[in-house]
Amino acid sequence: MAQMSQRLSGADTLLPAGLMSGAEMPMERGSLSLREQNIACAIVDAAQAEAICLGGARLVRMGVRVGADCAIDLEALEEALRVVRLGTDMEETVVHLMSSPRQNVCHDCGSNYLSARAEQSCPSCGSPESELVTGDELEISFIEVERP
Repeated sequence: MAQMSQRLSGADTLLPAGLMSGAEMPMERGSLSLREQNIACAIVDAAQAEAICLGGARLVRMGVRVGADCAIDLEALEEALRVVRLGTDMEETVVHLMSSPRQNVCHDCGSNYLSARAEQSCPSCGSPESELVTGDELEISFIEVERP
């Protein structure tokens, strides 16, 4: 199993020659949001590029970590990933979406804590000074491949 972690930023994903861009992938009309469709295209593009780097391996399974601060509708993303993969070599790839909660570390006392919003003070010491540790990521956390 090949493991990787690749942060995605949408439209700036570079594709090796011969890969379909998200704009060329089949889309169904309906209630899918354009934002989640674009994110799904970037995920599929990045995974296909990694498969090429691994010698054309077939993608069997992959995990995508979505931070709570990304404000991405996981159900809409799951549906968009299903639609984007139709008719591609990733159609049968199992995709695991994982939500990552917002977690901060306090600058004053070093406590790690889950927070519902950015302005939340440290529950241990009350300090408003903290740093986001998790919750803003959108990344492919793993891929599993079958080599040809």
